[in-house]
Amino acid sequence: MGIYKIESELAALLRKKFSSYSDFTIVQEEPIRLEDMTIRLDIVIKYGGKPVACVELKAKEDLVHLKNHVEAIRKYSGIRFCFAVVNDSYKYYESSSGILVDKHEDDILNML
Repeated sequence: MGIYKIESELAALLRKKFSSYSDFTIVQEEPIRLEDMTIRLDIVIKYGGKPVACVELKAKEDLVHLKNHVEAIRKYSGIRFCFAVVNDSYKYYESSSGILVDKHEDDILNML
């Protein structure tokens, strides 16, 4: 997979990965309602038309802010898997522990 700085490159990779599964779609800049505001998620993976995962691309991000951001996405949107690409690392929000965990790119693709 590799680190993708450009949203369209990562979206293209995910589309290719899921192209053999007709129930999956990849949407860029998907608006989503979180409690009292609407935000745009960088990439949303949908299964059967329902959002199941999101990937946020961040050039630089304070990890506490990022954790709060993906925690809110998970809590208010119902999206099961929240990932972030920050600088040159992949982060996964573990809802059971409430922390961001470093993941390898292959782990992320396998989780999806």
